[in-house]
Amino acid sequence: MLIVFIGIVFTFFIISYVDRKDFASPNFLLATSFLLAAITFIWNIDNWEIYIYSKTILYVVTAMVSFSAAMMFVRAFSNHKVLVDNSELLIKKLEGREFFMLAFISVVCTAIYIRGKFHGLGSLLDMSQLLSTVYAEATSTHEGNVLLTQMKEIPTAIAYVAAFFIFFANDKHVRMKKNWLALAILSFIILAVLTTDRNILLRYIIYVVCLWILFYNNRIGTAKRKKNKVIIKRVLLILMIVSVIFYGLGKAKRYSSNFERMVSIYAGSGLYNFNLTINNEAPLRYGARTFNSLTKTVNALMGNRSNEVGHGTFIGYRSSNGYIYTSNIYSALKPYKDDFGYFGVILFPFIWGGFFELLFHMTKRRTYGFTWIFYAMSVYSILYFSVQEQFFGRLHLGRVYEIFWVVFFYFMVLKVRIRLGSSLGGRQAAPYYGENMK
Repeated sequence: MLIVFIGIVFTFFIISYVDRKDFASPNFLLATSFLLAAITFIWNIDNWEIYIYSKTILYVVTAMVSFSAAMMFVRAFSNHKVLVDNSELLIKKLEGREFFMLAFISVVCTAIYIRGKFHGLGSLLDMSQLLSTVYAEATSTHEGNVLLTQMKEIPTAIAYVAAFFIFFANDKHVRMKKNWLALAILSFIILAVLTTDRNILLRYIIYVVCLWILFYNNRIGTAKRKKNKVIIKRVLLILMIVSVIFYGLGKAKRYSSNFERMVSIYAGSGLYNFNLTINNEAPLRYGARTFNSLTKTVNALMGNRSNEVGHGTFIGYRSSNGYIYTSNIYSALKPYKDDFGYFGVILFPFIWGGFFELLFHMTKRRTYGFTWIFYAMSVYSILYFSVQEQFFGRLHLGRVYEIFWVVFFYFMVLKVRIRLGSSLGGRQAAPYYGENMK
């Protein structure tokens, strides 16, 4: 059955590429997630004693078809004409003073966070206890204080915004002080490395790669095939660098796994764990696992502490050759199956496909717009699909903080006063700039 599984995944990968020949499209990213898992299965065929159940193949195929069907549905009712080119607007609004402010704010917040995290700030951060509890409950972290959390979220958001304007300046040959933006990104990287937060750094790298692809594909005068060759070479190089960084941060946390085991666990064990537990029958949970983070957030806001563990219980396995296998990730499919059975595997990938196709469509209609940032910072959940549920799983205050600060700093740079309901809408969606709308 492994050969059948690999054949199906590879076929879906080819079809998703031929569909648009765009490496940033939602269905190609989903296919890439499953392909990485399939490659990991081949790599560990002896150590994991790989056996794929036919039921697993059914669920994977269902998820891929449901995701793609939603994309086709949205695409069928979409206007494919480019609505707005924001490049001239951005060029007019960028002055450079805001870039210094971004770097200054990022460095200061990073310093405060590091000091607060490792040395403690006492009464300075002893506030907003309710939101602190809500955040810790929803994310299973121990940040301890919502204000300290903002000192982490702000440099992260600034790094997202900074990358966008660096790419824009390079793409349009705009002369601006990019050194300040680079400093802001460096500040964020230092924060991520010192806290050994691999996920925040991995999400950022995925964001930067996706954003670069959006910019690169928008260039005029270069053949699509030539663009894709350049993208493949650079992404493969980045993938190797990221693997080394990810492994290094794991060692900083004193993880004992070697490089091969680390790559295998994070690239493919989620889907294989789902396969190992596919035949475990239990009463349906009707959203308890899928909306676990959201439930925790609501309960904490109401003053109730949740005892729900989620779906991160470790699974252990020892192969006949002595290889020990432990992992606590189960792909995005497990919570859907546990909560709603086979119907959940149809419904939730369909929601994913429709949502991301709509976002991707907006990136094509509003070039160089904020939707480029939002789409690029959201696609990590697609690449995580075969690893762990990250779409509904991040419906908590951490995600709200992240989006709020990205929006705030993006429009701060552009000096935009937003009219409610107009900034991201349709043809009449021109933002309001000061006293003059032009």
